[in-house]
Amino acid sequence: MIVLLLASTQATCSYETLVQIGSPPLVTITVTHSAAVRSGDTTTLQAQPFENGVAFTSPIWWSVDNPALLEVDSATGRARAGFALGRVEVTAHLESPFLQLPSIDTTIALTITPGRIRSSADLSGIVIASLGGQATFADSVTDISGVHLLSGADSFLAVSADPNVLEVVGPIAGKVTLIGKVASATTSVLLRARADATVQDSVHVRLMQVVKSLTLQPDTLLLDVGDTGVIVASADDSGGTSVANATIQWRASDTNTVRVSSTGTVRGLAPGVTTVTGTVDQVSAAAYVTVRDTTAGTLVADDFGAGLGKWIVRGDTIHEDWTTQNGELIGEYDIGCGAPTCEQGDLLLRDSLQPGAINWEADVEFSTIADSVNPAYNLVYADAYWSLWVSDTEQVQLGVGWAVNNVPMPTMLDSAQWTIASYPWSQLAGGVMPVPSWQPAAWNTASLVKTGQEYALYLNGSLVSTYTSTLSALPKLGFHVYGRIRLSHFILKSL
Repeated sequence: MIVLLLASTQATCSYETLVQIGSPPLVTITVTHSAAVRSGDTTTLQAQPFENGVAFTSPIWWSVDNPALLEVDSATGRARAGFALGRVEVTAHLESPFLQLPSIDTTIALTITPGRIRSSADLSGIVIASLGGQATFADSVTDISGVHLLSGADSFLAVSADPNVLEVVGPIAGKVTLIGKVASATTSVLLRARADATVQDSVHVRLMQVVKSLTLQPDTLLLDVGDTGVIVASADDSGGTSVANATIQWRASDTNTVRVSSTGTVRGLAPGVTTVTGTVDQVSAAAYVTVRDTTAGTLVADDFGAGLGKWIVRGDTIHEDWTTQNGELIGEYDIGCGAPTCEQGDLLLRDSLQPGAINWEADVEFSTIADSVNPAYNLVYADAYWSLWVSDTEQVQLGVGWAVNNVPMPTMLDSAQWTIASYPWSQLAGGVMPVPSWQPAAWNTASLVKTGQEYALYLNGSLVSTYTSTLSALPKLGFHVYGRIRLSHFILKSL
């Protein structure tokens, strides 16, 4: 008697067919494979025959009930899923070693599932080029075949691999929005079908600030031959956020006039006018540099590195203090005195260094300095006031500058001409007026030029105002302070 026993274990995807002929031998086929194949994927089906529990080698041939869903090579078991979804049955056939029996078959069921997600986003990478910048792609998602559409907010999830680096919003109304939270990183967004968590792919995202604008401060620089100045570059991304550690390439258009270092330090080599250009990420900005020869006609030059040996302190020595430090002259006056009639501070050139009646030009650099003497005023100054001094009660101050109380720096100039020939002060001229672009936080040049009885005041080479002297005697030249001033590189030369 012949008994045919068929056994199938669907849950483990392992199937066996047993044939018993009277008494042993017992022949079986075991087929093991996952229960699902993704559309478009290729796999190999495996089968192993056994005789009385001992594996042996014998040809296996394969068949499938729906070749449109799954193509199977009958000899090798190599299978490729099509682009349609559904369920197929695959059978492994073993020719019976006993001619009087039919072949021994084992059949398994496979489900063709959606393949790997293909997003409308470029899976090779999305670049977010500014800190806090955004990128958006449509949430239309298909499998690898391009046929099975997964679209809409209910069909898939978009998850950031690192929420501290990249925020993912959506899908909302057909869009996924990516928001960068750091300046530089590489991460990804995981796309996962809601219906099948194994159906997924990832979009690579690179966060990198790209420089879109470059600003040089100052954009005009005045140097003497042999002196140095520093040009500072500020690089911003498209969102206006500063790009830290941007590597600036510096270049001078005339290397005979100036030399520029890799840090933006410019040294004057010879008289002339040239440009210094900073470049980063193919974005450039230029600053104009003027180098002058101060050796001819120079009467006094003081970089304030050797103290106040060339100067005499006048005025209110109780409220006022003059110091030199690191090549800078700091004048401080406690304006807490509270009235313009309070005696103020002057620093005059020694009599032996005064220019006298000749025509002359005096130049000094100045920059911002905070009021640490009287924090109640909380002012930040950037000014340079010249003093034309006859006596403590007869003098004129000619100044340019800027001061502010907790507000951003304006591109305005406050110029004033004061006389204290009689108390209280009388303002000769002045006020707030537009001026050529200048940066109070950078080093600027204030110049006073005497021609006869007329004194002309300049800021970075631009005329600000003029004053015709009515003083009773030829004044002495010096500096005046009411509040704080920060000066450097004083030069007096004859014209």
